[in-house]
Amino acid sequence: MTTDDLPRGVPPGTTWDELAHLVEKLRRIPDRVRILDRTPHWAWTRLRLRPELLSCLTELGLPRRTAEDGLLYDRYDLANSAMQLGQGPLARSARRFWPIAMDRVDAGTSTRYEMKYQMRCPDPGHGPVCHYLLTLPGGEVVARDVPAGETMPDVTVEIVPEIDWPELPDRMRAPLAAVGELDFMLLREEIRRDLSFVRDSGLADCAGTAILVVEEARKLGLRARASFGCVVAPPFGVEHYWAELLVGDRWLPVDPVLIRQMVVWGVLDGDRWPPHRSIGPLVARIGDLGVPLVRHEGEEIPSTLPVRLLTEPVGAA
Repeated sequence: MTTDDLPRGVPPGTTWDELAHLVEKLRRIPDRVRILDRTPHWAWTRLRLRPELLSCLTELGLPRRTAEDGLLYDRYDLANSAMQLGQGPLARSARRFWPIAMDRVDAGTSTRYEMKYQMRCPDPGHGPVCHYLLTLPGGEVVARDVPAGETMPDVTVEIVPEIDWPELPDRMRAPLAAVGELDFMLLREEIRRDLSFVRDSGLADCAGTAILVVEEARKLGLRARASFGCVVAPPFGVEHYWAELLVGDRWLPVDPVLIRQMVVWGVLDGDRWPPHRSIGPLVARIGDLGVPLVRHEGEEIPSTLPVRLLTEPVGAA
């Protein structure tokens, strides 16, 4: 089917077949993990999913329920639709800024970034003082106490991603083949680490990909670990998981599903970016899976991570 009968508000060049394929993949996610509580207004204001586009997806079978005030959708279904169709800030950053950071490997250039941790008290009035714990790149834990009612000052870190990553040897590439055909999808906590679901559905987010690569690598006697950290590229950092394989004395970050997705989007050259290539230039490791980024009174809370460029790329020494 062509784009001819698609309404305005649908991304240029999108076809009915592409929208139908997206909905088909979303419907592989079990209904038991869906929470149908998001309005079309939320989809537009938070994700820039236009009502016309959402109507097309609904017509094709996007899960929803009818409430008194209209249709309600699952937040993850909407976020995945936005990501796959290039709508909203995260999708645009992934397509515009992430490839720039990754391509610095070929350019032989290095860049300094500043990343800030920004957060707010999730329970105003709970007590006289807010106790925060922040885990920084490299694993350092920083404690901050802030009087109740006051804004938590930004915590700023400087990051210089490494660019001189070795190539993954041929003998170590087999574990990546296990995830080579997976499609990237944002998934709820209930299923994101369920490898049976990942294998059966062909869908995985970064956590499931990392765990599966590590499992396959260890079956072959390779040293591997799953890592947690941030994608570091303006305008903001994004929490991310990936696998690392030990090559010589260095842990090599890999994420074949992310690379494949960026090639599908047309923002990376598949010839220069095969799935086994390292994503090291894009990420800063914080710790193992399960390490909380920011805690308030011992409980993990959301944070915002604005990133800005400190220096233009300079020739590597």
